[in-house]
Amino acid sequence: MKRTTLVCTILIALRTAFFAAAFPPASYSEYTLENGTSVFVLEDFSSATIHIEYAVKAGISSQNKDTTGFFTLYSRLFKYAAPENSAGLPAVSAECNADSSRYRMTVSPAQFSLAMTYLSKAAFNPVFTDNSLSKELSALKAEVQQQSQFPSTFINSGIDSRVFSAAPWKHDSGVYPAIFTRTTVEQARNILRGISQNWYTPQNSAVFITGSIKKQDALKAAKETFGAYREASFSEHIIPVKAGGEKHKFVLVSKDFSSEITQAVVQFTSLSMT
Repeated sequence: MKRTTLVCTILIALRTAFFAAAFPPASYSEYTLENGTSVFVLEDFSSATIHIEYAVKAGISSQNKDTTGFFTLYSRLFKYAAPENSAGLPAVSAECNADSSRYRMTVSPAQFSLAMTYLSKAAFNPVFTDNSLSKELSALKAEVQQQSQFPSTFINSGIDSRVFSAAPWKHDSGVYPAIFTRTTVEQARNILRGISQNWYTPQNSAVFITGSIKKQDALKAAKETFGAYREASFSEHIIPVKAGGEKHKFVLVSKDFSSEITQAVVQFTSLSMT
């Protein structure tokens, strides 16, 4: 027992020393801008590029009956939100998750300032043209219609409606309400404007900057771009669910999970100690 404890202690010490050597504390900093935006910077001059990630607490669980599917639509439209600032920049990667949406971009140091301008405007002052909105809305409608024909989609939506009967629209079962498929471009724009004003706000946002840039330069750029927008007068916030009872959440992660699995249902029962 003593030998095992000693080995574990040595391994932990070696791992800690490795990370300390790779990324010393002096290379990492956290900031909060005046408008409430959180900024995290990690200097890594071993990289020739700079990785920027904008994260906002606006995901599928933020939906209500009338906005089901529109948080996903919003994330797909993000790349069109600031077209005049996107020239010469690599494509932004977008994803809408359960509790947040994330937008990533890897750029050269020469592109960093323009990328920050582009991302901040897309985040806090978006412009969705009729063309881009109609294109993505039609594509998502077609996708929803196609998915509704799959047996797996029917099963998943049926499970969600029972397991999460209090608010099934807060879970991505693959089928959105009929109201979504009947929505016009003008109606969609109004819903998206509400999402922008209430969720894509500085208080709900965080910017992660990693790569070949000094912390002070990254902070200065964040202030001049993301920090240039006013704090929202009203902002929706996701309240973390406390552990215990029916609201206890778990995360299951395994490399052995098949990519075909879209949902796992766990039923609790009384078991013997064995």
